[in-house]
Amino acid sequence: MLKYAYTGKTEDLAPSLASDLLFVANKYQIGCLAAACIKYLMRNMSMKNVTNVLLIGDFASADVKNFAEKKDFLKDFLCNKCTDFSALEKTKDWISLKNNKPALALEIFSANVKSQEQKLKMRI
Repeated sequence: MLKYAYTGKTEDLAPSLASDLLFVANKYQIGCLAAACIKYLMRNMSMKNVTNVLLIGDFASADVKNFAEKKDFLKDFLCNKCTDFSALEKTKDWISLKNNKPALALEIFSANVKSQEQKLKMRI
């Protein structure tokens, strides 16, 4: 965070560092850093970090412009890339999401079910 404060750059990020920085940027209301972290995380999305990004991004949503669009991106990512949702549900990040933001977890779960139903209809 200090490096960003002095240089305005977010070099050498890794997904875990970007997630941590996003949380800190939200806490200290550094909107530009939060937006940079979200942008990095979206470019480097994986099944390992998508739930954590949803959780942190939902907390940061008041400060990060257009998080609704980003949340839709994350939902689409989960619906299209998650082949085993039951495995995702067992991760500590999903359990944390479910416990801390149950409405968001339900929204994601519902989107996934609808997506799976549509895929099944297309096969028939």
